[in-house]
Amino acid sequence: MKNLIASLVALALLACSPAGINGLRSQVKIEVGKQFELGGGQLLGFRVEADNVGPVAVEIKEKTANGRVEMKGTLPPGQKTTASFGLGSKAILVNLGQREAKIDVNISNGSGLGMGYAAAEPSRQIPPAAPAAPRVSGPDLSPVNAKDWRGTLTYLDYGTKKLVSLSTELRGQMYQADRVILHFDYEEPNKKHVLGTDDLTIGPDGTRVRWAGTDFAVKAKQYLPGQILCLVLEGPGQDDNQSVLIRKTVLLGPHLFTVRKQVQFASDTAFVQRNLYQFTR
Repeated sequence: MKNLIASLVALALLACSPAGINGLRSQVKIEVGKQFELGGGQLLGFRVEADNVGPVAVEIKEKTANGRVEMKGTLPPGQKTTASFGLGSKAILVNLGQREAKIDVNISNGSGLGMGYAAAEPSRQIPPAAPAAPRVSGPDLSPVNAKDWRGTLTYLDYGTKKLVSLSTELRGQMYQADRVILHFDYEEPNKKHVLGTDDLTIGPDGTRVRWAGTDFAVKAKQYLPGQILCLVLEGPGQDDNQSVLIRKTVLLGPHLFTVRKQVQFASDTAFVQRNLYQFTR
């Protein structure tokens, strides 16, 4: 059962990770009068790097989940571009010429996307809408308000470079409509219990969260199947006596609560996992 829960958590964390699954490469060939369609209905956004290696121009459009078609631009032969597509959106590449189009593509977050061809549709020149900033509210965090969360804290010991896992119990408390207090009970290897508390306060407009003294910006928010909230927060802080960018990825549902903390040191572009809380109830 524990292995099953761990697998589900790992899959969900991967699904809401900003990095996602990268490196799906292919050459797309589009016949005259046709368009290539990629995605539609997926739970994550994705990105397409396109290199026009063919003899004709290709138009790039996005069909959003609500049916709105937005122009991304026209890619002439010999040119490259990168375009991002939102949750549930479909990428559309239209052959604008009288010869077969050829596009080398590299798709990020592209695992499981549907694809196919259709007759080319007339362009509708609608400028892309500015994306709304993700916001979090008290009701989003309300499932944490329970006394019977049980699980583990796994953290990286910088001294030994090894992972340490502690049995941990959690009592979540919605102290106010915009404030959550997390009461932790850690069991050390010697069976001694250590108590800890985290205090979370949501900012007035929901775009920021103050967590245990660190100010975080809400970078991403979405709901996954099973009423599971995925929340990504980033903010500056300290780790191992160095300035770092901290990223917290939260999964919260009626029976699941995980918090993954990663840090990015100024001398590196990669994020290092510092700790991971995993609770069920």
